Amino acid sequence: FDVGGQSIGAPTAFHIGVMVNPGAENIEGEIRRFAYKVEAGAEFAITKPVFDVSTVERFMKAIESFRIALSVATGILIKSGKARYAFVTLAPLAWLALITTTAAWQKIVSTDVRIGFFAAANDLAAKLAAGTLPAARAAVAPQLIFNQRLDGWLTVLFTAIVWFVIIDMLRMWARRARGLPVIQSSEAPYQVTRLQGLPQGSRA
Repeated sequence: FDVGGQSIGAPTAFHIGVMVNPGAENIEGEIRRFAYKVEAGAEFAITKPVFDVSTVERFMKAIESFRIALSVATGILIKSGKARYAFVTLAPLAWLALITTTAAWQKIVSTDVRIGFFAAANDLAAKLAAGTLPAARAAVAPQLIFNQRLDGWLTVLFTAIVWFVIIDMLRMWARRARGLPVIQSSEAPYQVTRLQGLPQGSRA
């Protein structure tokens, strides 16, 4: 019904969009706000114009875990018998998976020392072994090499975890499409918090 009490027929079907700024000065605060928006039901995001590829890469890496949330949300829709709405989460999931996996692949296998973690670590290790680094640089080189290699292996690990979740979600969708049983899920009924009605200072 509209505000005048008149029937509008079929219920509306809005998709919730939000703004996000990958180039924000306080990027940690921007990511926290973006996470709140996703948790509140955001289905897609529109960014401000970005002209620096590295800025986008850093932002996409920071929100990598959102792909898992989108995969889980898609799985919930399927398990709840609402697979026809799965495109709402599946479309942004496919985009995020494509972009961040491509970036992760480049960071892992690229031989360009400006891009690849392992390439940069190996290049620095070779220079350290050859004694061509300035003294100040050589003093911190072992830690830098360790950090680069750690970043590389963490990228491998996180990308593998994300694709494990995505593949498991696709497996479950395929089972449902073939008419095979899947574990059903449903939302728990709303319960009023016991904190409601208490004075603000007594909630701590």
